[in-house]
Amino acid sequence: MDSLKAPSLTSLISGTDRGSSDSLLGSLNLDLDEIDDDLSILPVAELPSLDAIMNEIDSDLDIDSINSSNILADNKRTSYTPTFNDEKHQSGSILRHVIFQGVTAQISSASERIEAGYASAVCVSRMIAIGTSHGFILSFDGGQTLKWCCSEGQKKHQGAVSALSFNVDDTRLLAGFSRGAILMINTQTGDVLRTLLDAISPNAGVLAIKWTSRPTLALSLDTGGCVWSLSFTRRMGVRGCDSRCLFSGARGEVCTFEPLIVNDESHPFQNNYTLVALATLSKFFILMIRPRLKVIKYHMLSGPADSLPLLSWQMVLIQSADSSRSVDPVLATARGSSLYFHQLTYHNGRINVTFLRQITLGYNIVSLHWLGSKNIACIERDTETLHLIDVRTNRELESTDLSSLGIIYSSAQFKGIATGGNVSKALALAGTFACYSTIVSNDYNSTLYILGKKSLHGISVRSWSDRLSYLTAKKQWAEAFDLAIDGYESTVNKPRRHIITKERILQLFDDYLNGTNRCPELYLESAIKCLIVIDRHDLLWQELWDRLYSQEVYLNILTQHILNDKLTLISPTVSQALLDYWSKSSIEKLEALILKLEWPCLDLHQALSLVKNFQLYKALMHLNTKALNDYAMSLVELIPLINENNEFGDRTLGNNILVYISSCLAGRGYPTGEIPENMLSNVKHEIMRILTAQHSKDGTDNELPYPYLRELLKFDTRETLNVLSLAFMEREFSTELGFSQRQRIINILLDIIKADDKDDNQKFGILCNFMSQQITTQHLPDSATYLTQIINYITREDALQITSRQHIEKEQTFMNLLETNTLTSRFTFEEMLEIANATKCYSVARYILEKLKKYEKIVETFVLSKNDHELFRYIMEYKNCDDRKIFQQILQHFQSLLEMNCDKISKFIIEFYPICIPQFLQNTIDVPKLNYVFLQELINNGTVALDSNEYDKYLNLLSDYNPENVLEFLQNQNHLYDIDYALNLCEQRNLTSSMIYLYEKKCDYKTAFTLSMECLKESPESTAEAQALKVCSMCVRISNNLNDADRETYWFELIKAVLSRNYLSSIVKQVLHLSSSYVDLTKLVQLIMQNDVQGSAKSFGDIKHILIGMLTNFEYESLLLKTTQNILGRDLHTKLVKEKQQAEAGIYCKFLKCSICKRKLSDSVTNASQNDNNQIKIFSICGHSIHNSCYEKSQDECTNEIESEEPCDKDLNKLQCSECGIIINEIDSIYLSKTNWSLISKNDMNIDLMLKAPTRLGLNNKLLS
Repeated sequence: MDSLKAPSLTSLISGTDRGSSDSLLGSLNLDLDEIDDDLSILPVAELPSLDAIMNEIDSDLDIDSINSSNILADNKRTSYTPTFNDEKHQSGSILRHVIFQGVTAQISSASERIEAGYASAVCVSRMIAIGTSHGFILSFDGGQTLKWCCSEGQKKHQGAVSALSFNVDDTRLLAGFSRGAILMINTQTGDVLRTLLDAISPNAGVLAIKWTSRPTLALSLDTGGCVWSLSFTRRMGVRGCDSRCLFSGARGEVCTFEPLIVNDESHPFQNNYTLVALATLSKFFILMIRPRLKVIKYHMLSGPADSLPLLSWQMVLIQSADSSRSVDPVLATARGSSLYFHQLTYHNGRINVTFLRQITLGYNIVSLHWLGSKNIACIERDTETLHLIDVRTNRELESTDLSSLGIIYSSAQFKGIATGGNVSKALALAGTFACYSTIVSNDYNSTLYILGKKSLHGISVRSWSDRLSYLTAKKQWAEAFDLAIDGYESTVNKPRRHIITKERILQLFDDYLNGTNRCPELYLESAIKCLIVIDRHDLLWQELWDRLYSQEVYLNILTQHILNDKLTLISPTVSQALLDYWSKSSIEKLEALILKLEWPCLDLHQALSLVKNFQLYKALMHLNTKALNDYAMSLVELIPLINENNEFGDRTLGNNILVYISSCLAGRGYPTGEIPENMLSNVKHEIMRILTAQHSKDGTDNELPYPYLRELLKFDTRETLNVLSLAFMEREFSTELGFSQRQRIINILLDIIKADDKDDNQKFGILCNFMSQQITTQHLPDSATYLTQIINYITREDALQITSRQHIEKEQTFMNLLETNTLTSRFTFEEMLEIANATKCYSVARYILEKLKKYEKIVETFVLSKNDHELFRYIMEYKNCDDRKIFQQILQHFQSLLEMNCDKISKFIIEFYPICIPQFLQNTIDVPKLNYVFLQELINNGTVALDSNEYDKYLNLLSDYNPENVLEFLQNQNHLYDIDYALNLCEQRNLTSSMIYLYEKKCDYKTAFTLSMECLKESPESTAEAQALKVCSMCVRISNNLNDADRETYWFELIKAVLSRNYLSSIVKQVLHLSSSYVDLTKLVQLIMQNDVQGSAKSFGDIKHILIGMLTNFEYESLLLKTTQNILGRDLHTKLVKEKQQAEAGIYCKFLKCSICKRKLSDSVTNASQNDNNQIKIFSICGHSIHNSCYEKSQDECTNEIESEEPCDKDLNKLQCSECGIIINEIDSIYLSKTNWSLISKNDMNIDLMLKAPTRLGLNNKLLS
């Protein structure tokens, strides 16, 4: 540093030297490209979405351009949490940290030589200004050359420099001090132009000062939370300043503000409006200063008490839905861990603010600054870590530790130490980590400047090219190639940049080759992927292939790209090595590679030899067609091998050949692509020639005719005919020549498949179905030759068993001819109906019956075919058609319908024929099983009313077919069966459980208990416990209906039986607990002791747990009873207190007249007797009052109405007010036996009670006495 030529601080202070021609170290030189030449800013036609806002088309190849596909999809108020991608950007290549050595050296020199103190504030534009804690200001140009030093603040003893701000053209610098002074300095000379000592609140310091978009207007913030506008004037050559308070701290202390400055003269926010964002501890708002003062938007902010609000503007290029583009400001606000984004738009003369989104961070931040239009930098408070976040994807791109920089905090200014601590406690606490003036950003180069005690640091985002250079220098090739691919793909729509990017990637590839000479396999996969993406396949074998020591890794990587369709054409040398390598490793991958690669890059001799040796028939057909243009060779060579492979269960070859034939006849290539148009006709002709050839190429004398077609039919007749059916739809077969060719093929098929050959019986059926389809579609004439073959097949009653599929095909063949009226010339409908019934073609029979309108036999065809689905669809559709006779047919075939689907037919009858249920029951009386299932459906439905005879009949059938469900049926209370009949039936069938239930239901408890005990005694150990619990449950049910003697007899007998069996010890406690509620406990204990003595137990310990359980249960029940009594007592007492309070409450009257007779309450002249008139009723709820005689008269009228036709529903214990209709209990009304009323005057009430209330009707003191 001694060799650097810089002006001395003494000379700068004295003014003898204003600068130096020598420049200090310039360390920050970012490569920032200009916007594309074709980019034009268009006005916004409508309010754009957040997707358009964040989808800015940035021209720089930097991190903002990477992964541009991940853009926000909506504008909803959703909270997001940033995530860090562990696979990318871990290299530290995004952020660049530089130290401004020249500025740092001068700060240290000033601190040591002239006692300027530590750095306290910084401002960066095209120049750099540093303020110190002793009031000095140092100014540097872009090359870090010290231009001047101002000590005016130190001379005036204004304390530390707390805020600095350059104007738009960097000609003026505003400096604020901790004791309230503000200086305006000429940035060229360092002269102080204005000194403002009273521009803000008295005894307050400056926290922030900034220029607005107007060249003569600035804003300042003092420690009282007040915002002041500073309007600079120059009248008659005299500089002045008008100060005005815009926002008073009394309404909420402003912590920070940020003016909106748009560096575009055409933008409406630049010339027509002056906007500023202000933030307090509870909210932030956007304020318009010019042309008039107005609050445009405010939003609440919440966060920790020791966190300050943060504001940051950024101009964003926005593309609207109509493809128009404009630049709009986006405001980022934060406090604590919450981050908000708002957009400002100007449309039709109105300023609109749109909330975009909210991001929730996992940490509290102290600084917030945009670095470009898509990234935002947040500095964590606790660890002083800088986090770079992509605002579109919420992804944390990178983080770096700043704890070693020694960040300066402005806590002294926020605590007001220089002004005697004249600040609020909330602002002092929140300002603990204030760094508004020590961490700033520069919009010109998107750099974050961080001020240390004696140093200045810069954090910026590297451009895409710089990141590649950084990763190259670090030998991080995988990250470098991934970044190169991202950059290349992001410039697809920018041709000029696309070319530049590709050249830069090629330079990266050269660096990779030079850097990996000793280990060529290093990061080979990333290099190959990058070259494939940029379409420089030639480098894969010109540069990479020859330098490899081992080619195995290279071939494996290349194979993956080929199989993923990323690479189809490679070097012949590489392809030879590739096929040779996989022929020794994986036959499946070998075939896949041959199918994926274009044939010109293959060694055909090698490829054909391999596919034949390894029997890769699919690849063989591909090479024959694509490389040799021979579509017939594959069929000639491979069709004879079909059935050889099929014998071993391998149908792959046959299926591939059928697909191959179908593709060729349809004009498609195999396995992909299309047949060239000039070869299409020849290919189809050649394929059909091979199929219809009478003899094979190497056929013997014993060879049957048409060997190729015969082999295909033998392999799969149905699929072969399907292929021919598709081929017949092509235009070549629609001509007269094609029609005759079609007939020839059918004749060949009939010649191959014989109708009288038992082995070809199934094949002949398939062929007949095929011919019927061709006749139906008029692709084949209905000649006698073909029809005779088909009719013979249809009318033949097969002696051999045929499969269901063959029968369906036979029916379909019959139906095809019937629908086209092909058979009407040979048979009548009655004859065809007989044939259909004889051949069991019931769907054909239904069709004919519909034609003949013989609807009464249609249901029978459904029954015979056992097609219940179609049957019920039919009867549901025509249930209301009388001519269809649905009811008669169902009744006729009801038994068969029950066998088909009992559930559906029963529900149908219940829903549509409920009246005819007895008739259907009578229909099944001779078949007990069907009668049983039908009755079961009726009973389970629950909506059908049956008499007791039907229930008894069902019970009888149930005991025969499902006796284990008899008890469940008997327990259903809705079943109206005869108990005596059921009991006799159960006795006959020996259904003991059912008998016990019936005896209990008849109240014959003794017999029921006796049977239960017998069952318990006979039960084995596996079911004894369950049976004992059943007996116990029965004893609980019947105990309330027994006398004490019988009750104890039953319980004690049960207890003895349980105690006598050791394997029932697990339920002893439960049985004793239940019995204790119904028997004498003394006798119960005695029974237990006697049973113990008589039994095998020899000590009290064996039954101790039983007795302890009984005592514990007794104690619990006693406590429960006592608690219940206490709760009940408290409830009664509470109710008593409430009623007493109601009884003691005062009653007031709203009116002095009776609500019925409208006379005064004190009037004794009524029609009733004198005694009756002495009583008055007062309703406690509404305050109305009536004469008792009037009320009784109205009650008598109500009594008369009760005797009339229109009864009056009145409760004699209720009183109803005749005025408002409110009903109250009679006890809630008040009776006055004397009508000695007096009116208490308003004045008397006020004197006695000191109240001002409306006049009320009260009682005379004499009455009270």
